[in-house]
Amino acid sequence: MAYESVAVTPGVGAGIACDLVGGVNFQAVKIDVGADGATSGPVSAANPMPVGLLFGATAVSASVGLPIRYQVPNLGGGFLSSAKIDHAASGENAVIAGVASQTIRIHKMFFKCDGAVSVFFKDAAGGNALTGTMIVAAGESCVLDLDGEPWFETAAAGAFIINLSAAVGIRGRIYYKQSA
Repeated sequence: MAYESVAVTPGVGAGIACDLVGGVNFQAVKIDVGADGATSGPVSAANPMPVGLLFGATAVSASVGLPIRYQVPNLGGGFLSSAKIDHAASGENAVIAGVASQTIRIHKMFFKCDGAVSVFFKDAAGGNALTGTMIVAAGESCVLDLDGEPWFETAAAGAFIINLSAAVGIRGRIYYKQSA
């Protein structure tokens, strides 16, 4: 985008940046982040604007981008990854694959079941149950909100499993951190 310059007082004074649209000059404003009298450069994908978010009484630092990614306390830095929940097989359904020497911490999740089914979460195939069995009615949903502490954590190399008592569809999204 090319900007023109228009004098603040026509004929005298400093110029301002503007964009000529349909014969009308619109002032161009670029957001810049930095201390008074200093600049870190214009806000861009490479230089995102720092913003403060508040979850409960806990201040959280994050960067605005598209799409917005969550950076929450106690993660040791970094952003949450996400995965689709879209399974319909009875038994163990691996939602997030395990990686050697890495744990999976579930921070946020929502899902809806197509029919009545019993559901529980596990750490790795054949591993420890992370919850008791929950009976979910047809069309019922479950939301685990983001609050800074993980809802579940697997052992190193363990996959995150959703176990279904019947071949009923479960759909949703899960937000997690996977690291050593």
